[in-house]
Amino acid sequence: PHDRGAKFRVYERAGVRELWLIDPYGPAGTEFYQRQGDFFKPVMPDQNGLIHSVALPGFKLDTTWLWPEQKFILIRQALQQMGVD
Repeated sequence: PHDRGAKFRVYERAGVRELWLIDPYGPAGTEFYQRQGDFFKPVMPDQNGLIHSVALPGFKLDTTWLWPEQKFILIRQALQQMGVD
C-alpha cells in the first residue's frame, strides 16, 4: 500500500522517470510506470514480454526473468540476451 500511495506520489513529484513495482509472488500485483509529462502512466510489456526503459535508454527488462517457471538464468546469460559482452 505504501509503495502505491505516499511513496508513489513522492517519486512522481521528484521527477523519477520510471517506477517498477514488482510483486515477488507473480505478475498479478506487478505494475510498471513511466513518466509522461508531469505524471506516471502505467505501461505494459510489449508482445515479447519486454519493458523498454525510458530511464536507461537501450535497456529492456525481460519480464519472464522475474518469475521463472524453472530456475533463474545465469547472470552471464542475461547479459548476453541484453547485448552486453
